[in-house]
Amino acid sequence: MFDIVTMPSGVEAELKKKGVLPQVKKALGKKLKVEGVAESAVADVSRRLSAFRLQDADLQVAALATVSSSSAVLTDDLQLRKALEQSGHLVVGSIGILIRSYRDGKLTRVALERGLSRIFDDSSLYLSRAFKRHVLSLLDQLTK
Repeated sequence: MFDIVTMPSGVEAELKKKGVLPQVKKALGKKLKVEGVAESAVADVSRRLSAFRLQDADLQVAALATVSSSSAVLTDDLQLRKALEQSGHLVVGSIGILIRSYRDGKLTRVALERGLSRIFDDSSLYLSRAFKRHVLSLLDQLTK
């Protein structure tokens, strides 16, 4: 779906700490690019987005998004999503990626449903029942 996925080194460190960096590297292969982010850029973004509760890795993502020509920022973090959208960025989360992949013919309906179930039922993300109903409604519209 994406030609290149660029992540700041702070996100790489978090993925490594959680033990999932090898899977991310395997899945993305040469499409993954890791970039350092200047402390001054992080400090600037931290001041601009002080109304949001953002961790250091989130601030690095926001700083990278500010200087990048990327068409989308990938995150499931609600505070980061709100901050980035307020700044005019297109933000896409896991569910959006799954739906786009299905719509583009890269996932079967079964694989899409399995992925959505894993996100809603097995992940550590907090997703409301209302949001789940909304996603299932979107899914119904895609199949009509």
